[in-house]
Amino acid sequence: MRQTLLLLVFVFAASTGCAKNYNYISPADLKTKIESGAPLLLVDIQVAKEFAQHHIKGALATYAYPVKSDEDRA
Repeated sequence: MRQTLLLLVFVFAASTGCAKNYNYISPADLKTKIESGAPLLLVDIQVAKEFAQHHIKGALATYAYPVKSDEDRA
């Protein structure tokens, strides 16, 4: 039990430390990066149905949309 609690505290602390390391870029910059073949990780928050209909090749589906506030988007 104690080890589980310690592990959960560690995971929480590690995840909150990484949470603000997003790299937002403009659509034009994204297009340039995709066309240049630069390595990138694109996280797509569309619902599953929309993701199945259209998404950028190589995008990671998270199905996180809809979010409730602007703060949730970040």
